[in-house]
Amino acid sequence: MLDGVAGQEIGRLLRDQLIDPVMACLASRFGRSSDSGCRLTITPALGIFHTASDQKGIKLPSADTDLTRLKPYLHNCSVNNRRRIRIELDPQLLMIRDIRLPLVAKKNLQNVLSYEMDRLSPFSSEQVYFHFKPLEQDEKRGWIKGRLIVAQKSRLDPWYALLNQLAVEIESVTLVGDASPLTLKPRNGKSSGVMGGKLNTLMSVGLMALLVVALVTPIWQQRQIAIDLENTMRLAQKKAADVMQLQEKLSQRRDAVGMVSSERESYLAMSEVLLELTRVIPAGSWTRKVILSQEQVNVTGESDQAAELITLLERTSLFEAVRFKSPVVQNRRNGKEVFDLTMQLTRERVQ
Repeated sequence: MLDGVAGQEIGRLLRDQLIDPVMACLASRFGRSSDSGCRLTITPALGIFHTASDQKGIKLPSADTDLTRLKPYLHNCSVNNRRRIRIELDPQLLMIRDIRLPLVAKKNLQNVLSYEMDRLSPFSSEQVYFHFKPLEQDEKRGWIKGRLIVAQKSRLDPWYALLNQLAVEIESVTLVGDASPLTLKPRNGKSSGVMGGKLNTLMSVGLMALLVVALVTPIWQQRQIAIDLENTMRLAQKKAADVMQLQEKLSQRRDAVGMVSSERESYLAMSEVLLELTRVIPAGSWTRKVILSQEQVNVTGESDQAAELITLLERTSLFEAVRFKSPVVQNRRNGKEVFDLTMQLTRERVQ
């Protein structure tokens, strides 16, 4: 599991800190825009495909649509022989909330949010794409505040699969009316956690970018860029090792929390047992002593009709296998029947 995490993090860091910055630098140097003018607006009810020349758009009832409807328009989405498209999301598809985290979480924000996702949202991290936008931080008090944007994968993945079938790359994901990019899309396809071919592909792209830089820049700039890229690679490797250590610590913490939660669920408080006994035992009966173990309860006391207690107790959802430990005897002073009962606890809680 940790090997897969390391591969995913190294691949992500190489792309974020090496490949993407180099490609952005080249795009800026040569003044080539990557905006194809095509966009897909996704709403809860449908999708709308737009091109630069057709702002009205083509309405798609669902992601399971006839691909031939879109193919005649895809040539409008090409940039440098690559089909690219911008995704716009209707805010109704998303869960947006402001949260506050410890400032120390800023260094490994993605991993912390992934671990805490089931607490911050109704979903687990495997079920969603999420984006965190920092708003403010207080270094003295040690917290950072930001906006968490969460999208269910089940609502977006069918559209992403459709674009994959059409061989169209996702250029960016934004909200409708807001150009700020969001990290609400898959990272480098489904096999991003595999170190083999995917990592080699990223390295090949990086080497190609270095070759282009070498051909168009002076020698002194080449040397400086090479030094910067080497330092970036070393930093990425160090961060990948740090991520592995953090993932291992988080896994250990999750196991510990799970063990504590399991023990808590299996423990039945004395107050619950006493409350149920008080509710069930009728007037004219009382208990002298109650002994509670992990799976058993022993009760001694006096009653007008001790035999009826077995039937009453077994009707509850808390006790079963109710029986007398010893024969019932009569108290000569008050005429009550002295009983000594034992019973097993069920796993159900008293409501």
